[in-house]
Amino acid sequence: MSLTYEQLVAAWSDCRLRREEVIAWFQDHRWLQHQALFAHRHSCEPALFHQELVELFWSETQRLGVFAFRGGAKSTIAEEFIALGAAELAFHNCVILGASEGRAAERPSASPRSNASSSAMMT
Repeated sequence: MSLTYEQLVAAWSDCRLRREEVIAWFQDHRWLQHQALFAHRHSCEPALFHQELVELFWSETQRLGVFAFRGGAKSTIAEEFIALGAAELAFHNCVILGASEGRAAERPSASPRSNASSSAMMT
């Protein structure tokens, strides 16, 4: 399906697209998927490496280490990926590592509201 994001929104609003078609479009446009579905979490313009990071998360790579400066939205983008991947049944388990057990445990507890709104979008 060769639509721009604006055309997709218009077609969805006019009920010319089925839910499955919208999901398939977003699966082909992962960067736009993150930008559209999680716009409420993005208070700043994306950094140049964010699109590459989204593409890496959605690649076939099974183990991925990301090194970037503190505050670079690595965890935010990872949480978005986890929410979308879980909704799409892309994986069975997800391991979140942090500098300490407490830091790692902070991440899932920081995103239930976002996970709830994301799952609402998928229904």
